[in-house]
Amino acid sequence: MDLTFILVLIAVLVLMAFLYQRKQRKEKQMELDLETLTAKSDWVGVSNILKRQVYTWGALFLLTIGLLVASIVNHHKVIVAAITTAFMAYRFIKVYRLYRVFKDSVRTDDEEHVDIDELRRLTKEFLDCHYQEFDSSTTVFEITEAYKSALERGKSQGFYPVLVPVSENNFIGLTAEIDPDGPCYSVDMKKVRAWRRNMLATAVTDGHKKIDELLADSKADIEQDGSLDWRKDIIGECEEKLEGRNCFFERSDNSLLPYDYVLLAEVPVKHAWEVFAWLPFYADNYDIAVTDHMAVAKYWFERYRAVPAYVDSDMVGYYLDKPIAKSQAIDVALEHFAYCPDYIYQGYGTIANAASSICDSSIWEFWWD
Repeated sequence: MDLTFILVLIAVLVLMAFLYQRKQRKEKQMELDLETLTAKSDWVGVSNILKRQVYTWGALFLLTIGLLVASIVNHHKVIVAAITTAFMAYRFIKVYRLYRVFKDSVRTDDEEHVDIDELRRLTKEFLDCHYQEFDSSTTVFEITEAYKSALERGKSQGFYPVLVPVSENNFIGLTAEIDPDGPCYSVDMKKVRAWRRNMLATAVTDGHKKIDELLADSKADIEQDGSLDWRKDIIGECEEKLEGRNCFFERSDNSLLPYDYVLLAEVPVKHAWEVFAWLPFYADNYDIAVTDHMAVAKYWFERYRAVPAYVDSDMVGYYLDKPIAKSQAIDVALEHFAYCPDYIYQGYGTIANAASSICDSSIWEFWWD
């Protein structure tokens, strides 16, 4: 019994010595990795490294506790086991505290947010194309005219313009769709470009069919809920004709931009609907993926000549050279409701009200709340 315990103790000590030497080498490499990841602001990578350290030293600490218990029971080498356990406890606690300080620091940074100049830099990097920049002193009329000019120029120069407001939520939404596990405030352009190439190579599905599916789902939900009547509460009656929308962001020509900065990106894609393959938008509380937005955009471009014109964190805007015919208004409003139910629920109130505005609008605006 004594000899067996001594042999086991020696084997454990030899193993621990080997592991400790290996850890010394690994820690030197870890320090270099941490410096690299910190320079790139890859906080997820830093967190993963520190987490592995916590697990490793935690396992070694538990192992030495077992060794200490066995030593006490067998009255052998208690002091050696105790010293070893104390050392492992010290290392584990030190690494764990470092990990907790890091997590708390990242949480604090997230709460404090990123300043607007950094967001401008990050958003420009993410766009990866030519752009114009407008600040909050710009009127919505001026930026709408700038968009129209860029749209006309893009026909010969091979791009579609898209307005991209500079905001924290918009930047996080755009990048998270491409790299959901990546850090919040950095751009991995290799991943971004690979994602864009993949999306541009993806076949676009039938947007009309998707609209029909979404409309059928909305009708089924309303019938199942029972609190709304489709004909009375959703279609409704137009009590007063509503004005159309012909400027981005606000109805009044004199209104100033409701953002500190807006970038007018010249997205280098061949087809209008492909802007969603460059600037992904995903309404996470509705079942509409980026590919669905592309499909719907293709359908609306081919049928109404509508082009995606701006992308915000929870909003998408379309531009038309001229409003649709009055005879199409109800059908188009139904399609809008299918695409974005909040367009009616939190906007126009009824399909009839929306239709009264659509036939005078060169801009369609959708928001998913």
